[in-house]
Amino acid sequence: MGNVELLKALKKIKNSADEAGVKFWLLGALAHAFHVGKLYREFGDLDLVVKSPEDQKKFFVILESVGFEKVGEKKLTDTLTNFIFKNDEGVEVDIGPYVKEFGLTDEDFEEDEKKLDDVLCRVVSRKFLVSFKKYLMTKRDMEKDALDLDILE
Repeated sequence: MGNVELLKALKKIKNSADEAGVKFWLLGALAHAFHVGKLYREFGDLDLVVKSPEDQKKFFVILESVGFEKVGEKKLTDTLTNFIFKNDEGVEVDIGPYVKEFGLTDEDFEEDEKKLDDVLCRVVSRKFLVSFKKYLMTKRDMEKDALDLDILE
């Protein structure tokens, strides 16, 4: 599974979410690529966030309608649990609710869509991505984190 499959799945998810009137935002490493307008490394999954519990429930239905199945949960903090979905092509979606963790604020949900290849998507702010990546680098030592941070700064 590579970037082509990730972008293809993201486009399918985005089209279905738009039809259903459900907004979501891309965060995580692939969001960095959308901000700079190019794929600069291989990405492993789609990290997404919705703003309300109601939209999260609708989003789960959308994911299932485009071929994803819930395969697990990931408790990140006492108040934040993400849900993991996967499709037959091996694309993994890590989706969580907006609970104002890790410094994410209302202002970080940008409405203007960014474009990467032929995919349009809402992406959380560059400011949040930089801040969160710096936080992650204090918790783990991964070369890709430094690359992601360098590309935005």
